[in-house]
This record gives sequence, C-alpha cells and structure tokens, in this order.
Amino acid sequence: MSVKERKEPCALTQLRSLLKRLPKNHPKFAALSNEETKRTIGFKGEKALDYYLEFNDKDRNHIYHNLKIAISHSLCQIDTLIINRSFILIIEIKNISGILFFDSTHHQLIRTLSVKPMDE
Repeated sequence: MSVKERKEPCALTQLRSLLKRLPKNHPKFAALSNEETKRTIGFKGEKALDYYLEFNDKDRNHIYHNLKIAISHSLCQIDTLIINRSFILIIEIKNISGILFFDSTHHQLIRTLSVKPMDE
C-alpha cells in the first residue's frame, strides 16, 4: 500500500513557474533552466521506479515517497521507504545516463557516455 504518494517536488514546480515569467535574456535564465532540467530528469527517474513498485505485495508493504525527517538540527530526505514486517528498505534514486560499469576490484562505479564522432 502506498501510504505517501510521490508528487512533483515543490522546488521543481517553483523553478518552472519562475522560468515562465523570467525573460530569456535574464542573466540567471540559463543557470535556472539547467537546474530545472536536472531536477526534471531526477523526478522522471523516481517516477520510473514507481512502475516496478506496482508489482509489490500491497497488503504487506507500506511505501512512502519523498520523506523529510528531522535529525538533530538538519533534514534528511528519503526518496522511497518501504516498510514491512521483515525489513525496512531505503531507496535513493539516481537517474544516471550512459553505460555503468561496477568495478569490484577497485570498488568504483565507472560511467561511459556515448560520444558521437565528429564529421571529417
């Protein structure tokens, strides 16, 4: 059962509203547009996970999206939290483009982006 549904983040909604009102020649327009693009891609990555979560046992699992938890004097944000009687699973979602290779020897993640060859 999805207890807390995933909604578009407020920061993304605010960025979209600001960009509609801001002139394209404004000095901050390009930076804000880039930020809006990154946040949109991140949100799409989170929404992509929701498809797979539809196959879970809704009677046994409680799913919470975009939780903000106060720890000491700071906030912790959790993309997705799944709770059932046997476990608690925290899922941090990253929408990474390219080909990912997990190098177990050096304990690192290597990302390769496809590059188009230049015309000769």
